[in-house]
Amino acid sequence: MIIHNGLRFVDGSDIGLKDYVNIKVDVPLISDVELMHDGMTIASASGDDEYLFLGIEPGINYTVHMGDPDNVGQSVKNYSKKQEVFAVADMIIEFEPQIMASGNNGTSRNTQHLVGGILILLINAIGLVIIAGILKK
Repeated sequence: MIIHNGLRFVDGSDIGLKDYVNIKVDVPLISDVELMHDGMTIASASGDDEYLFLGIEPGINYTVHMGDPDNVGQSVKNYSKKQEVFAVADMIIEFEPQIMASGNNGTSRNTQHLVGGILILLINAIGLVIIAGILKK
């Protein structure tokens, strides 16, 4: 997902007054990040979950690669995600976290919600029976 840092609540676009752009990359876990153009590495960094690439040439297509979080410090060639961007203005690139990578598709979480809901209904029903018993007396 790309979030542009442009002007809010306006109909136009901002005028580029500088001859460079800054790209901020947010990754969900600590991993390696690489900024590439035409197969060549422009910049790379590792060991963090937030990166800032400053002074990048505007008007060029770049590819941002996120390395595998399990292999931090190793080659980004085994990247887990990539994002193509056209750098016109300063931008923030956010890589979304992988949801339920364990393969259970959220089954255990759904089961916990079901058990919790049943317990809440049971407690409410017992409370209503106790209240009804008190009101009869």
